[in-house]
Amino acid sequence: MATDYATIVVRRGNADAWENSQRPLASGEWGYDETSRVIKIGDGYTLWSDLASAITAGVTGQLPDVVRTALAANLADPTTPEGAALAQAIASSGAGGGSAPLEYDPDTGVYSVPHGSSLTYDAATDAYSSN
Repeated sequence: MATDYATIVVRRGNADAWENSQRPLASGEWGYDETSRVIKIGDGYTLWSDLASAITAGVTGQLPDVVRTALAANLADPTTPEGAALAQAIASSGAGGGSAPLEYDPDTGVYSVPHGSSLTYDAATDAYSSN
């Protein structure tokens, strides 16, 4: 069986060029914003500014700050799917006191051990321990 090789050409431009572009990416065509390091995949009719972005890491390997901030907020809030999953994992591990999971304060964005729990938090070691 022979191997076929192909070159994938990604349409590239800077943020200003993409924002001012009136030509949509073709269906399945990739576009790359060299300023913001964003990848988008065309559907044949939607302009760049209205296409969903694929997330790319920066040169340091970190996600963009706006993504990291939103992710941290979602993880801290148990009303989001991410936060609910994290709270459940904490409660299931026993770190939330088993049947008494950690309590979440939406005003401060902080989880805490509920009153009456058998766990205590030691700030010096940044760890929970059982009484």
